[in-house]
Amino acid sequence: MNTPEHTPSPITLGIEMSNPSSTSADSPAHAIALWSGSNHDAPLLDSSPMPKGTRGSDGVMRAIELICECNGVRPGSIARILVSVGPGGYTALRIATTTAKMLAHTLGAEVIPVPSALVASTALTPGMCPALITLASKPTRASPPSPARSTRSG
Repeated sequence: MNTPEHTPSPITLGIEMSNPSSTSADSPAHAIALWSGSNHDAPLLDSSPMPKGTRGSDGVMRAIELICECNGVRPGSIARILVSVGPGGYTALRIATTTAKMLAHTLGAEVIPVPSALVASTALTPGMCPALITLASKPTRASPPSPARSTRSG
């Protein structure tokens, strides 16, 4: 009996590593996500943090491999890759964008850069506007700068 081949819907992979210092051991941020489909309202399949005990450069490909494996996603079904482009930590952003570009080149997928402030703004409701989005990954950078002191006399 011939059965038609099942064509899986395109998968969207998301990589968010822009603010690694904003996570804690109790609440690790989810760095990798998968959506079934490639439109703006595609359902989320799964998301996961970086594997414990790994640094970004060591763990990002392993995290992608694990989430795809757990969800039965074959690499060739990834049609687009969303990647956070900051603002955020310089090294983490470089790792994320390099990984996204390498995967896209290898898989023939589209890369879509996503500014972190744009993602944060999607949680705003009309009653909250106008609004200002501020992002800081380190406590020392979240506070306003202290006033400059003049060293000139007179």
